[in-house]
Amino acid sequence: MANIGKKPEGHAYFEDGMSFKEIAKHLFEEGDEKKMLRLTTIRSRYIKAMYKLAEPIAEYSGRSVKEIGRDPDFQKALCAILSKQSTEEELRLD
Repeated sequence: MANIGKKPEGHAYFEDGMSFKEIAKHLFEEGDEKKMLRLTTIRSRYIKAMYKLAEPIAEYSGRSVKEIGRDPDFQKALCAILSKQSTEEELRLD
């Protein structure tokens, strides 16, 4: 996302990412959406995706899916994992 840090609402923002407005514009220009989406719609979809990714972790952690999905540290960790170029050696569990 556009800014670095935590917002009180629980969303993490990243220096090298896109803002919700930029995501809405990109989806519209690429033809993925027929009209420009509201920022609240983009944010809702983002949070729903975070909840889906948090489900398996919530089963083992004793925390709720909502608590984990809204946790900025969880969101930042996902960003770091997904943006890292992993080699086969890094993924090997020995």
